[in-house]
Amino acid sequence: MGLLPTGTGNLLARNMRMAIGDLTRATRIALCGDNRAIDVGRVLIDNRDEEHVFLVMAGVGFDAAVMAGAPHDLKSRLGPRRISPPDFVHCLPPRAGITLTVDGRTEPCRPVRTIVVGNCGRLLGGLVLLPAARVDDELLDVESIGLRASVAG
Repeated sequence: MGLLPTGTGNLLARNMRMAIGDLTRATRIALCGDNRAIDVGRVLIDNRDEEHVFLVMAGVGFDAAVMAGAPHDLKSRLGPRRISPPDFVHCLPPRAGITLTVDGRTEPCRPVRTIVVGNCGRLLGGLVLLPAARVDDELLDVESIGLRASVAG
């Protein structure tokens, strides 16, 4: 399988330090370049039979809401003005109690707003969510975020 970075964020290509924007070069590398193994994540949620496969990150909670279209919803609700911290806090979903099981080990139930499992950790804009994550280390990194927020009225 070859990687052609033509998506919106191109997170896998960016995390692999590929040149973005040169489709001809990327195609040449995909067809004639060296092979490189990368890890593949598999997720089962709530004992469902359907398995989800990912190469970059998988998330539930706030992360999933953002990926499902929260930025568009935010823009339509708030208009063109800049988003301030109080606006951001109102968009956060409530905390949910989760029990996380990884490699057969179950963590105690705790309240979180998001869980992200990642094969690589750099996001757009220079943000790093999972600093130790590597695409080929045979490990997936897990981050749970509770986000305690208080806003002065």
